[in-house]
Amino acid sequence: MNMLIETLNRFGETALHFAWLMLWQSSVLIAVLFVVDFALRRRVRAAVRYALWLVVLVKLLLPPSLALPTGVAWWLFPSVTTPARTQTTKFVVRYGADAASSLPPQPAPAFTPPRPPMSAAAWTILAWSAISAGLLAWLTARWRRVTHDVRCATPAPAWLNELFDEAKGSAGLRRTVHLQLTDQAVSPAVCGLFRPVILLPQSLVEKLPPTQLRAVLLHELIHLRRGDIWANCVQSLLQIVYWWHPLLWLANARIRRIREEAVDDTVMLTLRDDAETYAPTLLEVAKLAFHRPLASLALVGILESRSALRQRIERLVNFRAPRKAGLTLVSLCGICIFSATALPMGESPAPSSDASKVDRKENAGLPLDSSPPQIHIKARFIEVPEETVKGLGTNLIPTGVTSMTGVLTGPNLRLLIHALEQNKGTETLAEPEVTTTSGRQTQMRATEIITIITNFVFREFPTNSAITPQTTKVECGPVLDTVASVLPDGYTIDLKTTASLTEFLGYDTPINSTPVVTSTGAIVDVPTIRPSFRVRQTDAHLKLWDGQTVVLGGLISTQIQTIKDTVPVSGSRSAETPQFRIQTTRTVKKQLLVLITATLVDPAGNRIHGDDDMLFARKSIPPQDAR
Repeated sequence: MNMLIETLNRFGETALHFAWLMLWQSSVLIAVLFVVDFALRRRVRAAVRYALWLVVLVKLLLPPSLALPTGVAWWLFPSVTTPARTQTTKFVVRYGADAASSLPPQPAPAFTPPRPPMSAAAWTILAWSAISAGLLAWLTARWRRVTHDVRCATPAPAWLNELFDEAKGSAGLRRTVHLQLTDQAVSPAVCGLFRPVILLPQSLVEKLPPTQLRAVLLHELIHLRRGDIWANCVQSLLQIVYWWHPLLWLANARIRRIREEAVDDTVMLTLRDDAETYAPTLLEVAKLAFHRPLASLALVGILESRSALRQRIERLVNFRAPRKAGLTLVSLCGICIFSATALPMGESPAPSSDASKVDRKENAGLPLDSSPPQIHIKARFIEVPEETVKGLGTNLIPTGVTSMTGVLTGPNLRLLIHALEQNKGTETLAEPEVTTTSGRQTQMRATEIITIITNFVFREFPTNSAITPQTTKVECGPVLDTVASVLPDGYTIDLKTTASLTEFLGYDTPINSTPVVTSTGAIVDVPTIRPSFRVRQTDAHLKLWDGQTVVLGGLISTQIQTIKDTVPVSGSRSAETPQFRIQTTRTVKKQLLVLITATLVDPAGNRIHGDDDMLFARKSIPPQDAR
């Protein structure tokens, strides 16, 4: 449940951001189209204005982040280049046999995280989805009702089919279309996306003369030829998704009205000498069709904009026939130019920074077959008593190594290793090494997979019962993550490191147990076991010369050692002499030193710079402090 709430919170923020961008961008486009439509309503034919309004539907289907050089927003809202921030690389050291868990498995008490609260954005997206689902259900129910009416309709008589075939030829439609009659008092309509059917009311067929019936059939066939039924389907679905967009409701109403005007123009041109009968036909249809279906999926009717019927008839009375009812090549090019200008409203991409230009210029002079330099990295994990570290002196390790990093040269490194080997209690845990290319992350592991007990389970069998342990595998040992990059001078290495050591300390003393009732009613105490681990980790980011060694310290562990001894009562150590036992404890602190040596090597593994080269480099190039 918590995961679902968190997902809703994240998705809600993203959806609201998308909705806001789509709202203001589409609102600007709709407002511009209203102005253009008002200015061109008497100068440009309806088919061109209808195609312009369809750009709104295309806008709602495109992402609001779309940005093209043709768009106005590309030049009005250029992106500002922000200076790149220096990011600190973070390393995540993973443990376990499959490197999937971030810490060794440790038994912990059952904990149920509190349920996160739902944000306002999450509630908003839920309400948005609920209303959209309700509108879709209503639209689906309306579509099923229309489908049922089509199935209950009767085929048209032969004389009407002959008139229908003649109108189909005049409309220039070749696809298969069925004509059916219904007893419902509805407006003539086209329904069906893939198998279209023209539905006429029986009362309309009985009262209208053939000339007016031909005009009605031409209107519906032209709707079908123009693909208006698909445009109406897209309108309905987008209105369901963007039901909260007030201007979209106005835009859809305007699209339907101009669509009827465009069809009226085509019908008037097709009727020619009988064009004067078309306006009275609309009046008769309005009288006989008492009500019409509401806007529905896969349904386009002759009175789809009934509120504008008077304006349509007045327009037809004063009709001035255009040369062509559809789109011309010039108008199509104009619509494409308007779409390319108005649709992309995203910000233009930020120009490339000066640093990237410099990098490109520098890389342009490099040969194509040049490969990045290789770096050999050797690490040593050495555990040393704390007293030994303090006694080594500042000549070998810089002051404060217990809490910071230090850098050693070759001679000092050899002296340090020799001094550590001479001290009792020093233990070398691992010495991994690897060769990698500049800038690549590497990981060195010198770990051991051990099996530990995590829990005890009581099991009953038909013959006996037993307390069996549950085990898991844990990876213990040192792990080193490094990212080494060669700087442009060819001598300095930028080194980022994260060193960690995981140790299994054993099991804590059980302090309680879990009672289990057996099938016989007996109570068995199942012990509780708690494995104990110690994880020590340190990281550093510094710059060093080729061949130098960085020392990471500060990883101190405390161990309590128990010493048992026997002391004779009389001073004699013979077996017959009475003795008593003495048990003492002492605290031993140890520090884990991680020594990392980075050396530039060629593909054959040989060192690139000798000691003499490094002496010259250190004098000619100013040193850089560790960060």
